[in-house]
Amino acid sequence: MSAINTIWAALGRGGTSARTCARNRFRRLANAITCASTSHAYPISSTQWLMRKAAIILLMCLLMSAHVANAGIFDEWNYRMRITFTNDSRIGVLTNFPALIVLGTNITGFDYRDFARFNYDLRFADQTESSELCYEIEKWDTNGSSYIWVKVNSLEPGTNIYAYWGKWGSRIPPPPAYTTNGATWAGGYSGVWHLGDTLTPGKYPDSSAGKYDANNVGASSVTGKIGGALDFKTPNCVAIPVGAFSTISDQITISLWQYGDPAVQPRQGYIFNGVYNPPAKELSSHLPWSNGNVYWDAFGGNRINKAASASEYRGQWNHWVFLRNGGSQMMYLNGHSSMVD
Repeated sequence: MSAINTIWAALGRGGTSARTCARNRFRRLANAITCASTSHAYPISSTQWLMRKAAIILLMCLLMSAHVANAGIFDEWNYRMRITFTNDSRIGVLTNFPALIVLGTNITGFDYRDFARFNYDLRFADQTESSELCYEIEKWDTNGSSYIWVKVNSLEPGTNIYAYWGKWGSRIPPPPAYTTNGATWAGGYSGVWHLGDTLTPGKYPDSSAGKYDANNVGASSVTGKIGGALDFKTPNCVAIPVGAFSTISDQITISLWQYGDPAVQPRQGYIFNGVYNPPAKELSSHLPWSNGNVYWDAFGGNRINKAASASEYRGQWNHWVFLRNGGSQMMYLNGHSSMVD
């Protein structure tokens, strides 16, 4: 039987969070998914298969203090906060980019009690305060930090966007459709799996418009780098439906946060594995293998690898990006090129 075996597994303990980006050559894959085993466990949380952007973008956000709203399309809202991005100037201008915003009581003037019912009145607008921005809430925690992905139309160093809340009264607006229909991830994302809290046991929803929900096979929930994560031990995995790859041709970017257990790493296993039958590694990475090397295999026979230091795969959170773009194959570690073919 033809199958893609997709494994989000770990060779160690402690949450491994993942956000993944992708475009690729998966038209050959068939309709079944099985899970293979690995030798121990990572965790993975937040995964996105991005089909557009190649390189990892690390953004820094400066959240300004909240105050009474008085301008723009949300001038009926009672609270307004300016958010300024201070990312690396070498990145250039990003368009329609889902940026992570973290809200919490550490922000001057911010109080969860100022929201209307739940978080239904949360809104975002662009720098001119004339265009509403799509967003998705990954995690809402009134006792801690809340993680929101906001799709910014044009983002460069110094860009401002605005958050609004506090729409009280009898006409509390319902949550916008874009918070759940995948609009935040439109424009190239084949799938987005946060791997945090889930309302359906054993299922991890796909936040993209495809709605290819993933199945959890035995992995346990832990705290991740962003929100929740999953901790994997053999033979745990998360199986992603093959339909998520149906539009992928010959380009892919996979990004994830990973934390390996120092007590067991390095050892044999996969951080992810997609196999076409007859056996060929379509998408696969050992992070690391027992020899301490990190391997990235794409589309049957295209491999690059690098010798990694212990801190690059265990004892701390690291952000890895695996890219295949035509004839080029690359790995990025924490925003820096780690290996280029």
